[in-house]
Formats: sequence, C-alpha cells, structure tokens
Amino acid sequence: MATQTAFEFELITPEGVLLKDKITQLIAVTETGEIGILNNHMALKSKLKSAPMRYTREDGSQDLVAVLGGIIEVQDNKVSVISEFARHGKDIDEAESEDKALKAKTALQLLSPEAPLSDKDLIVAEVRLQKELLLLQTAKMRKRYS
Repeated sequence: MATQTAFEFELITPEGVLLKDKITQLIAVTETGEIGILNNHMALKSKLKSAPMRYTREDGSQDLVAVLGGIIEVQDNKVSVISEFARHGKDIDEAESEDKALKAKTALQLLSPEAPLSDKDLIVAEVRLQKELLLLQTAKMRKRYS
C-alpha cells in the first residue's frame, strides 16, 4: 500500500491558530459541495459551509474539526482555513452540545413575532443555534473516527 505524502494544514480563528499539523488528507464542505484534498492538489480558494472537516494525520489517525463557515485556500502543498469560529472535535462534549443545541432551538422558537425584535437579535439567535448544531454533529461524527 502506497503511503500518502503529508502537507501542511493550518486553521485560523480570531483567537489565533487553532490547529497546525502535517496531514495526508482533508475532507471539507464548500459552497459547491464536498472536496477532498491530497498532496499536490491544484491551487484553490473557496467559501466553506458550516460543517465538520475531517482530516488524516501522517500516522493514519483521523479527526474532525467543527468549522462555522470560512475560507479555504490550497496552494503549494499548504491548506489554510480561516473561520470566525472553529472547535477541535476532541474538545466537544456530545451531551453538553446536545443540551446547548436544544436550548438554542427553544430560545429561537420563543422569540415572539409581536415583540419588537431587531434583525441583530434574530441573527444572533440563529447563529447560536447553527453553531450548537454544528458542534453536536461534529461530536456525533467523531465517535465514528476515534
């Protein structure tokens, strides 16, 4: 079996570099669909959808990272992802995520159409729900890869 050549993977959020590793494969979801990236991939820039990204390390182990949208750039055997929010799969507690997702969904449903609600309040509630559902999805997927 041929071994894959590793390339650099870096994930950056407003808090700094969340992940920097040598990997052999990355699976990400862009606005146009799911893509797989291996060594020597053609240059690429694309918007990411909010979804778990799966990657394979040099030792063959796989892991996930939750990414709430962002930009992916592939160039010269380096993959850079920039996102407003991301969390490493190992740092997500499934039970906690399920509880927070339920609370965020309930909070969004309780917003009254009669109450004066700003667009900002609605957007914040929707993003909170989207983030919690992403974390829950990532936690559930991670069980399959650990």
